[in-house]
Amino acid sequence: MLLDLQVEEAFAFWGTPEGDLVHPAECMQQLLEKVRRHRVNVDGNVCTVMVTTLVLEGWQRKFDPRYNVMQTLLLKAG
Repeated sequence: MLLDLQVEEAFAFWGTPEGDLVHPAECMQQLLEKVRRHRVNVDGNVCTVMVTTLVLEGWQRKFDPRYNVMQTLLLKAG
């Protein structure tokens, strides 16, 4: 339950204007640190999707730094 609360707080922060200033790779690192700390097993396919998303997000920022794909994903997920 503690992990659920920490993850909910992290996603709530990332959806704020202050959270928009945090690089998506830092957000993912924080999330993975919570997963590691609580010894949660993550399926390999999920890890692959996470890494692929970060790579694509990095490429996207090079093409158009004004567009925030992570913000779009948060809106779609919410």
